[in-house]
Amino acid sequence: MTEPSPAPTASLFADLEPTPAAHFRVHLYGAILRLLLYLAERHETFEDVLKQHPFLTGYHDELATRLSGLAGGEAFDRWCQDLGDWESTSTVHLPLRSVREAAGLGFAEVFWLMMVGLPDEDASFGELFESLQGIPGQRRPTFSLLRRCGHADPALDLSASLLARWRELGLLQVLNPEAARSDWALQIPAPLWDALAGHPQGIPEGFRFRRETDLPERDQLILPDDLARAVQSLPELLRSGEIRALVVRGPAHNGRHALVGAVARASGRSVLEVDEGSRLDPERWRLLATLALATRALPVVTFDLGPGEVGALPDGWLPELPLAVILGPHGGISGSLVASSLTLSLPTPGLAARELHWRRCLTPEEGDRAAIFASALRLGSGNLRRVARLARNRARLAGRETLELADLVESARSLNREALDSLARPIPPGGDLEQLQVADSTWSELEHLEQRCRHRERLPDRLQGAPGGGPGCGVRALFTGPSGTGKTLAARLLAGRLGKDLYRLDLSAVVNKYIGETEKNLNRAFT
Repeated sequence: MTEPSPAPTASLFADLEPTPAAHFRVHLYGAILRLLLYLAERHETFEDVLKQHPFLTGYHDELATRLSGLAGGEAFDRWCQDLGDWESTSTVHLPLRSVREAAGLGFAEVFWLMMVGLPDEDASFGELFESLQGIPGQRRPTFSLLRRCGHADPALDLSASLLARWRELGLLQVLNPEAARSDWALQIPAPLWDALAGHPQGIPEGFRFRRETDLPERDQLILPDDLARAVQSLPELLRSGEIRALVVRGPAHNGRHALVGAVARASGRSVLEVDEGSRLDPERWRLLATLALATRALPVVTFDLGPGEVGALPDGWLPELPLAVILGPHGGISGSLVASSLTLSLPTPGLAARELHWRRCLTPEEGDRAAIFASALRLGSGNLRRVARLARNRARLAGRETLELADLVESARSLNREALDSLARPIPPGGDLEQLQVADSTWSELEHLEQRCRHRERLPDRLQGAPGGGPGCGVRALFTGPSGTGKTLAARLLAGRLGKDLYRLDLSAVVNKYIGETEKNLNRAFT
């Protein structure tokens, strides 16, 4: 780079395949080139620079080999020009390109960003920054240092508005916000730096990254026909921007994440998931968006809302980035994205759908039990798969290779027992209704209640013409009478006959003087 020779005519990067890692490295060396030009301005000769900072020799030699015949601003301009031509030949996802285009930045502006991350690639750059800034222990570049690196070229002036844009996108963090802006020490969040390099391993705590190849395909989902047709159309609607937010409602552990994952895979995306959407502050929302851009992922946010609660979506969400929101049966969402959202409700699978799920979980020898298992337990699709895995382990512990109904029942009981025990008190069921001494009319009502419980899923289909559209699948019974007349005993005996657990929920434990809290406590218990 220091000795004149004929300028290269071919692309500076003709020998490189435009992969995410190579693309990142070319940007990194563009930042180092800018830094070397700044250092050259501060010294009489470039040899003085290398003598003072010998670790730069390797970087200088690699740049000199690629930039033979070019020097100074001409070298930097050629680097930017050839970088643009080279990356345009890539057909794969380039994290830095996606972030740059979403932010509306140019190559030179991205080089400033890369300069901020140099100490993460080589600690010697941290020592160099500490020396240039004259601040003991400050190994991160400050805003004023970055501005000095481009002061000789008005096109490279680092403005306060650009800094604000970087922060708005979550690309930069200020480590000492209490200081004057010129002294702000800047850092790129480590997970984002790794993702920009094409290695999304260091996902932040509370985030989950699932690669596109690990997601289910659309034809693997077991869905009602109308919902299956909607899922087929969703990827194109998300790509076109007609739908900016996909909202999936339904009970927990009922295939909501699987549905979103299948849509993401059909769109050519991975998935970046985060729970507790209500706790996301603006900084975490920004990090989620930029990290999703860098990893070509569909961001998925789950809200656990009670009755009357509202989850807020961020305003100013990037227009090129769709967002998926997962909700339970209660609560709602607010924000500008709601106007361009689509809501899908995922019901608990019926008997026929559950039988299909069980057939996928059972061995061919067990296939004839799928209908029995489907009738015995009314579970969401996710919980059904969890029960199948637990039951398989339980059977093997018992020395059996085939599942029995008892394995399923015990496995289902273990799913959320700890959470439920913290809200309600279990009452041991037992005995049989035959032991109950009641009037004939009461006995008849209890028999009807038992049959209603046993056939609750089949009744709605048979009573479609009934006034009001027929009953739902839920069963509610009110036992009344003076204390000591056997109400709790009747409930115990009924649970015993049905093979169900029985829990007592004391209203004194859930009633709260604050508006809405009683409903939330009850919702937690029933959920």
